[in-house]
Amino acid sequence: MKKLLSAILILVLVLSVGSPAFADHDALCITKNPTDKVRTAGETAIFSAGASGYSAISWVFVSPDGIPCSAQDFRYRFPYASVDGEHTATLMVKNLGADMNGWGVFCSFSSNEAEVYTAVAHLNVHAAFTAVPFS
Repeated sequence: MKKLLSAILILVLVLSVGSPAFADHDALCITKNPTDKVRTAGETAIFSAGASGYSAISWVFVSPDGIPCSAQDFRYRFPYASVDGEHTATLMVKNLGADMNGWGVFCSFSSNEAEVYTAVAHLNVHAAFTAVPFS
């Protein structure tokens, strides 16, 4: 009887550790990458991302040189722009400037166990045209 109980206990322990039936079905996984945006200066760019199993989310800006910076640093560099949603699945950058051309964004999703990143979405901002009448 002791051998049978020991065998059952070992079987339960092995199954609870290694079986997919006990695996975490809310594993951290990217479900949606943000997409590149082409805009004219003064317009708004909206980026969306998605993941499963995350507890925290944060958007990261990337300079044309590939240097990452926070939304706070981006606001400091471009004080005329408005950045909203840096801790949500949707990031909105209003009043884009032509000097933002070539910048990118990606989203960081994290849980207690891991952190994953989306692909970088690039921003292509064209200068606004001003109509000049012929005289």
